Amino acid sequence: MTEDTKMIINELKMICGNMEGLQTEMKEVRSDMEELRTDVRGLQTEMKEVKADVRGLRTEMKEVKGTVHGIELKLENDTDRSIALVAENHVELNRKLDKVLAMESEKELLSLRLIRVESDVEKIKAKLAETA
Repeated sequence: MTEDTKMIINELKMICGNMEGLQTEMKEVRSDMEELRTDVRGLQTEMKEVKADVRGLRTEMKEVKGTVHGIELKLENDTDRSIALVAENHVELNRKLDKVLAMESEKELLSLRLIRVESDVEKIKAKLAETA
């Protein structure tokens, strides 16, 4: 074999060695790509679950909003009605208090008149006792 042939054979061996290295690296790249695909599928599955959870939360949120709105209406209606009832009763109590105060005033006047009449009766008794 000639020197050139030996060189070519050596170069071919080097190229084959390089090719084997490239094939090994390609296998690693393919393996990495498979892992990446698996990870992406897992992420897609998880994303679907997250979307489903978000839909569920939206539904629950709508229900909660409806419930809160109902509670607000009930509170508003009950509170307004209760306030109106308290106001009506307050007016009625003031009217009754005015009557009671007027009666007390009249009672005091009658008491004073009674004291005066008793005093007059005592005076009349005293005069009758003097004349008798």
